[in-house]
Amino acid sequence: MDVLIAHGSEAARRELSAMLGAHEVQTIEAGDGARALEILLRSEPPRLALVDWDLPGLEGPELCRIMRDFHLGHPPYIILVTPAGAERDVTEGLLAGANDFVFMPADPADLLTRVDYGLRLVELPWGDATIDGGQDGACGAVDAITGVDDCETVLLRLEAELQRASREKTPLSVGLLHITQVQEARELAGASGGDQVLHEVARRLRSALRPYDVLGRCSEDEFLVVMPNTREPDLAEALARLRLALAVEPVVLGRHRLDIVPACGGATGQEESPVELLAKARLALGEARSGARGGVVAGPKVELRAILSHELQPII
Repeated sequence: MDVLIAHGSEAARRELSAMLGAHEVQTIEAGDGARALEILLRSEPPRLALVDWDLPGLEGPELCRIMRDFHLGHPPYIILVTPAGAERDVTEGLLAGANDFVFMPADPADLLTRVDYGLRLVELPWGDATIDGGQDGACGAVDAITGVDDCETVLLRLEAELQRASREKTPLSVGLLHITQVQEARELAGASGGDQVLHEVARRLRSALRPYDVLGRCSEDEFLVVMPNTREPDLAEALARLRLALAVEPVVLGRHRLDIVPACGGATGQEESPVELLAKARLALGEARSGARGGVVAGPKVELRAILSHELQPII
């Protein structure tokens, strides 16, 4: 079985590879996020990965989020690697989708125990997770809190819409909306406050979308919007409209009034796979969360490799 070692330090990669030498595994090395993502997007990717938190180009937690949210098969078992004593929020890494942690310099026995456990899990017979994109009208599940499509269902529908766009030669855009106020609502009013914000966000988004747009909740505080027949020049405007619909008035939580101002990232495609298109949208979302372009970033249609190497073209 292949194991990916993705770390910015060549010495660390050698150290980790040497520790796994006694195992019957084949190690594959990556020195940056672009290479790591390329390997994990292969048709037969490694089932376990040791990933540097500070991986150049695409940090470990962000790589975990991509695999967690948008991997259409069996996601890899990811062990985040971080220096001992570094100020890391383990909870943040686990919520991002990491399965375990190793602190460097690693204890060989501890590392092998964690790797053995991960390999046993990924070898369990979970069944075939492939998607039949021809079932455009297949029924799916809804998210219990918001009433919109759950993550698995919205990904199935994205697969179907991408196939339709390819057949009909029409553009398709996706948008990711990160609602930072969900955590704030939970701090102000408990779990019910966070649920209230999520429910209201879904209601406002549905009211601003077209009848044939697709809305789903893809993680704790993120929504995915699939917008058929939406061209690249129209995507930023569409995302700005959704952002305005959410910010139209505060959500009232008892004595508190909470403004909903999401970060929005999007991408347009036609021939890409769902993973490739969503990876572009997530990278645009990361730029939006940093405060770029007023919280809305609609990435141009360029190759995934160019995006990961930060060769972004300006939006005209």
